[in-house]
Amino acid sequence: MEATVMTTDDRKVARSLALSHDWHQRMVADFPELFAPGFGFECLGGWRFLLREMCKRIMLLAPEDREWTMFSQVKEKFGTLRAYHAGGPRVDEIVDWAEEASERTCDVCGRPGSLRNSGGWYATRCDDHDGWTG
Repeated sequence: MEATVMTTDDRKVARSLALSHDWHQRMVADFPELFAPGFGFECLGGWRFLLREMCKRIMLLAPEDREWTMFSQVKEKFGTLRAYHAGGPRVDEIVDWAEEASERTCDVCGRPGSLRNSGGWYATRCDDHDGWTG
């Protein structure tokens, strides 16, 4: 049987995938006010930095502005981030910022990217991950 040789790019992708599972649990643990235990994110790890910044900004709001804020779903839809929540207008502004920033952020690695269409599927990707299917 022939040994499989991993390239540098393969190692980067494998590391990214490994991190992608860890960041879900870490995000829920770091922001228990915003996510129920066992909450699952339906997006790739490249947006974890946007999501973390979004959560930090929400937690900096006055308590009355973030009261009752809880995310019900965070996912990729039509190539960009969607974050559904029960929160007020100040939270809406922060979520809107993150969703708009996702249009310029590769969902695989977090580097600058653009919304692309490949065979009818939309994804926000950098040049290195254009066409990447995971």
